[in-house]
Amino acid sequence: MLMQLPPLRGLRAYDLAELDTTLLTATIALLSLGVVMVASSSISVAERNFADPFYYLERQLIFVVMGLLAAFAVFNMRLVQWEKSGMALLMFALFLLVFVLVPGIGKTVNGSTRWLPLGVFNLQVSELVKLFLVVYVAGYLVRHGE
Repeated sequence: MLMQLPPLRGLRAYDLAELDTTLLTATIALLSLGVVMVASSSISVAERNFADPFYYLERQLIFVVMGLLAAFAVFNMRLVQWEKSGMALLMFALFLLVFVLVPGIGKTVNGSTRWLPLGVFNLQVSELVKLFLVVYVAGYLVRHGE
């Protein structure tokens, strides 16, 4: 006797039929335009500084792939998970804001200590705080029915 599998519709965080194709097309167009702009504007500088004309293009493509993977992960999370994690994300954001001010940890650029060095790239903590604040406020409004 074969085991019957449950329907997939209830297990997924999204339904492919509900995708906003206009938004998806605009996102792909902007990503493509950005890659072309980086490639066309940085070849001579990259060759002069790194002896590799595609240095900046390769880095841009790596970050595009990382961003797409992150977007896919976020897209597959259920809304309930976002609602429940809002407060934890906000507390983590506040921790990062304080953490960047600890001497020796935060990176100072042009006299302002706003960056957190993460090896491959520097993270501007305020950008994460904006995102996490939006997640928290959205969850708050859902819980309080406004």
